[in-house]
Order: sequence, then C-alpha cells, then structure tokens
Amino acid sequence: MISKINEDPDFLITCAANEIRKSEADMIILALCALNGVIPDKGLLEDLDANLFGVCQKHGLTVCVACALESAGVHDGNFEKVKKTAGKYLFESEKERKRLEKYIISIRKKLKL
Repeated sequence: MISKINEDPDFLITCAANEIRKSEADMIILALCALNGVIPDKGLLEDLDANLFGVCQKHGLTVCVACALESAGVHDGNFEKVKKTAGKYLFESEKERKRLEKYIISIRKKLKL
C-alpha cells in the first residue's frame, strides 16, 4: 500500500472518494428500507463506515437512515439524536412517504447509483 501511495499521489483521494461513494449507496438502501418498513440486511449493517452520517446530512436523509438503523437494533448517538428531534409521526402520511421516495430516486439518479 505504501508503494502505491508513493507511485500515485492521488491514491488517497481516490480511496476517500470510493468510501464516500459506498456511503452514498448505503444511505439510499437504508432510506428505502425505512420507507418500505424493511429491516436492513445484517451484512450491510456490518460494513457501514464513519462517512455515512455526513453523507446523510448532506442529502437530508439522516432521519430516514436513523429509522432504518433503529429497526435493525443499531444504536448510533448521532442518528438517534437527529431522529429524536424529528418527531414521532415521520412517514405517517402516504403523501410524505411518496415525496421522500421520489427524492431518494432523484438522488440515486444524480449520483448514478
């Protein structure tokens, strides 16, 4: 790995970009799980990284992902705090659920995932 860094100065930038890209994909999957009432797969949950929270904040899907994580029994203080402030009636309205689903699909297209 060290030789790769010496050969390619952009190697670390590429690695970081790939991690962000994975977090974006994880965010979309988790948000759709929350909207559809599906408990996320344990394999996905075991491979989450620290970038997920920041990516969710950037795209405004932190509460959706927090709900998915909570449904799977994953506890993360950052996500729990955001969910607590969002209120307990999230996703109760079918109109709101459809709006969020369209938004998630638009993010997916924009990110080419």
